[in-house]
This record gives sequence, C-alpha cells and structure tokens, in this order.
Amino acid sequence: MEPLYSYEIGGTEPEPLLAEECTPNDDLTQWTCTLRQDVTFHNGATFDANDVVVSYAAQWDAEHPLHVGKEDRGLFEYWTFLFASFLNPPPAEG
Repeated sequence: MEPLYSYEIGGTEPEPLLAEECTPNDDLTQWTCTLRQDVTFHNGATFDANDVVVSYAAQWDAEHPLHVGKEDRGLFEYWTFLFASFLNPPPAEG
C-alpha cells in the first residue's frame, strides 16, 4: 500500500517512496517517474511499472475487478477530486 510519493513526517514536503523521482514535462500534462529498484511484494514478486499502471487502472475503472475501495465499500472520492470522472462510472446513487 505504499505510494510513489508521500509527505515528510510532521510536514508537507513531498518525498519519494516507491519512486526515486518524478519529473513533469513543460506543460505538466505528463510525468516520468523513476522507480526504486529491488522492491518486492510480500509474496516475493518484483515491483515494476506494470504494478503502477494496474493500481491506477483499478482506481480509474469502476468495473475493474480490483476496484473494491476502502473496506469493500467502493469509495474512491479522491479519484474524482483529482482526476475528474471514472472510466465505466458506477450508477448514481439516488
């Protein structure tokens, strides 16, 4: 559950965790991240860029099998706040 970046303890300065660094292009529409090497999951699998893509896909696509959210409630409030709408959005509650 570690992110690419986090914040310093007791502060607001971002610091890399799974990323070594992330740099934007000139108009801030694309970011390139260099990932830490030799990171493994609890089962021994090696962490790579595909894992980052899957984690974003699971958040973005409401029909993705891993899109279960916190405590299986399917809550992804930050996604729509930061990135707009979902791919395959869930039905509106009414």
